[in-house]
Amino acid sequence: MLNLDISNAVLNQSSWKSESVAKKHRGSDENTPPPDLFREASPFNTETQYDLGYEVNHNTLKDGFRLIDSHPRVLENPENKISNIEQDELRKFEEGKAEFFIKRAGSTDQQRMERWVESVLAENLEYARDQKDNPIRRPDSQRQTNPVLEAGPHFLSDRAVSFGWQYKSKKGEDFCIAGRFEILVSGERAPFFFSCVCDGHGGQEVARLVQAEIPAVLSKAMTLSCKNGIDPASVYYALNLTFEHLQNQVDEHIKSMPLAVVKKGKGTTVNLMVQEGKHTWFANAGDSRGCVLKRDFSGIIQATEDATCSKPRFVEKVTNMGGFIAPNKKVNEAVATPCAIGTYYIRKSEYTQERGFIKVIDHEPAITRVVTGKYPWVVQASDGLWNVVSTEDTQKLILKHQLNKPDYIAQMLLKEAHSRWDRDLKRVPEYKRRPIDDITVQVTIFSTPKVLGLSQEVSTDN
Repeated sequence: MLNLDISNAVLNQSSWKSESVAKKHRGSDENTPPPDLFREASPFNTETQYDLGYEVNHNTLKDGFRLIDSHPRVLENPENKISNIEQDELRKFEEGKAEFFIKRAGSTDQQRMERWVESVLAENLEYARDQKDNPIRRPDSQRQTNPVLEAGPHFLSDRAVSFGWQYKSKKGEDFCIAGRFEILVSGERAPFFFSCVCDGHGGQEVARLVQAEIPAVLSKAMTLSCKNGIDPASVYYALNLTFEHLQNQVDEHIKSMPLAVVKKGKGTTVNLMVQEGKHTWFANAGDSRGCVLKRDFSGIIQATEDATCSKPRFVEKVTNMGGFIAPNKKVNEAVATPCAIGTYYIRKSEYTQERGFIKVIDHEPAITRVVTGKYPWVVQASDGLWNVVSTEDTQKLILKHQLNKPDYIAQMLLKEAHSRWDRDLKRVPEYKRRPIDDITVQVTIFSTPKVLGLSQEVSTDN
């Protein structure tokens, strides 16, 4: 598959320039997250361009890439001209896209590709909605009397408001991001909104990398795939290509590290939401989850399926890739989820203790789609929420507290999850306890601030 060249969509990642810079913040503990990871400010100040940890270098961007921008600006390259190098890249991209659909749909005919995509979207959404949602109680956790509650990424545009809250444990492996960009489609501007929740394992590195790179990678993939029109096949392929490119970056990064640092490997779950036109798309790898609700909260749909080692179809997928599910319910005794972006140095088979870099964790996302107008509310969260709060509980809690603003909902769900963890761990002897998992909750509403009645200043007190 084509490896994206994002040199023309470079992010100036001022907060993540190097590992040494991060260490200055973390001190001696490698797993302690930097303080002030996200700036706490009102997400509803329309005069502010919000900083989510990096800046966009507009001088190097092409094809109308825009990120974290509340006010549309004049696009560069308004005539949609492309250079010879870009033409060669586009040709290679089209070849990769054709190969992708021939392998899966058996044809590059537009109607056949779209029929295949529609059938896969329906099947994946059915898997998600049929999931038995019984929260997993993990009472063997260590009580933390001073939880770190942080305001996460927040974003305001003319049609979307998004806000996140995070509980940070000592490891601090959860990361999230929200923003928007625009591409040129047949000479016309097409806006996209995105939000992503990552739950890292084996350290922060991969979740940080995905958080930093996904805006440029996603916008580049959409630019190439939807250059001549936005259709289901083009969006579907762009989402797949985004995960493929991120996986390639992670492979290169992790395999360059000493094995003493790699240990069993490093990875992250990724729950990506992309909104365009009339549809909200989800691309999910792992057990972070996305749900959508009706405007009046009278209905809720689980839009993504949790990938776990207890489900037969994921066990079969691992087996087909040459792996095995060990008695500890982990892939090759090392990884708790059968789907993730990551690189792992683990046992080569259940018949040997020899370890190596092997590919038994699937990074290809399960993609679903819903109608934005019918379900304008989106709740994305890591398993720190879903292990103790079910999808149905989410709806009931929002109705109970009569909330209608994304920051209040995100904060309420996070505090409810932490309270349930805290309540459950009191039942367990102290010597059996372990740290509470990170919790990240990102809530988005697709509408306008005026319609929502949002004020310019909203409290973010704990």
